[in-house]
Amino acid sequence: MVSHDMIMEYLKKEGAQQVEDNLNKNDVRVLAIDDINLRKGDKSSGCTVFIDADTHKALIIIRGTTKEAVKKVMEKFQSIEFLSRDREILPQTP
Repeated sequence: MVSHDMIMEYLKKEGAQQVEDNLNKNDVRVLAIDDINLRKGDKSSGCTVFIDADTHKALIIIRGTTKEAVKKVMEKFQSIEFLSRDREILPQTP
């Protein structure tokens, strides 16, 4: 029998590994960024979602929507050529 705690520990470990793998990707050409609220109307539940726009796969979701937090994550993806923010595509400057 598998306990709830064992399952949660496994999911946390696997999730952390997937996030680390995604942050080390060097083939993300177009990075799409969008803000979401986990609870409708509650700005304190704001998160930022980073998506590989070529594959349409979520790379990472971070708590918060500040410019500083977004910049920290963007710096991890050195291969970005374009940035899409709220459907606006901008060339990434070095």
